[in-house]
Amino acid sequence: MSFAAVTVEIAQGFPKAKTESLKAHPLAKKIERDWQDELRAIVAPSALTPFLLSSSAGIGAWNAAPWLAIFHPDVTRSAKAGFYPVYLFEPGFKTVCLVMGQGAASLEEAVGKKAALVELARRAELLRNHATGWADMGFSAGRFDTLRKAAVASTPDAGRDPWSIAVAFGKRYEIDGMHTDQELSSDLVGMLNIYADLVRKGGLEFAQQDDDLLGLKQTGELPKGTVDGAKQVLEHKRFETRKRNSKLIADVKKNLGYACSACEFKFGDMYGRSMAQYIEAHHLVPISTVADEGVELSPTGEHFAVLCSNCHRAIHAAGCPSLPTFKKALQRKLKFEPT
Repeated sequence: MSFAAVTVEIAQGFPKAKTESLKAHPLAKKIERDWQDELRAIVAPSALTPFLLSSSAGIGAWNAAPWLAIFHPDVTRSAKAGFYPVYLFEPGFKTVCLVMGQGAASLEEAVGKKAALVELARRAELLRNHATGWADMGFSAGRFDTLRKAAVASTPDAGRDPWSIAVAFGKRYEIDGMHTDQELSSDLVGMLNIYADLVRKGGLEFAQQDDDLLGLKQTGELPKGTVDGAKQVLEHKRFETRKRNSKLIADVKKNLGYACSACEFKFGDMYGRSMAQYIEAHHLVPISTVADEGVELSPTGEHFAVLCSNCHRAIHAAGCPSLPTFKKALQRKLKFEPT
């Protein structure tokens, strides 16, 4: 059997199969084993180096539609994050698409559906702008009405998929009158070449960004609103890491004291003198200067404030406003909500 024939069989058999039990279903095995095997058979082994193949019919329950993805390990190893070529079916299973798609699950978990959709659309545009030659190879920007991988077949969102906005570009194939393996192979190799070139160029570390956003959420430092506010906090934290110097931080505490500059809390007063050192240094250097690796920091109030751990996390969660703005909100006993 050929890759084209297996793809057609999956499209024709899936609507009925998803009304049956997923466990040990023969079509599920075809999706997760045979589909990958037939894809490997239509391209030279070197064309799939160093890529990883992954396909799924569902975990515990059928997906809205099956998918077959190709991951470059330098940018992702999971369908939940990053960008990657993937075969996806459209509603009705009359068409299948090879697209440059994106993982959405990690981003949605971090920032919620609304902000995730905005960010995925922005990333799709970045992919189109960074990729070379995709239009010349016959790929288009869509629209592709793909079925969301993560949606279960019985749920309301198993129809038109808002997450298809994450698709950067791709090509649609009709199930009736399916292309030959040779034609499918040519398109796939072209897509993989584009993918490899994007990875080489760098600057599109979406999966890492999503991990960082999840980290901010877990520590309570994720600002509400758009992803842009979170990116500002991430840049601030990276700057703090790059500029961290134990002697400099010790000098900051010595010069500025051990009382929180925002709420005036003193670890020493509450827990004893030996605990005073747990006050934290917060960089006040504007984000606009973060890229300037030549910045010379001084252990003074010009470049630093000392904050208790609660205020330090809270000022990050507020999007790193100026200390006077943050302190004013605290003094008025208001909840700080960034605009």
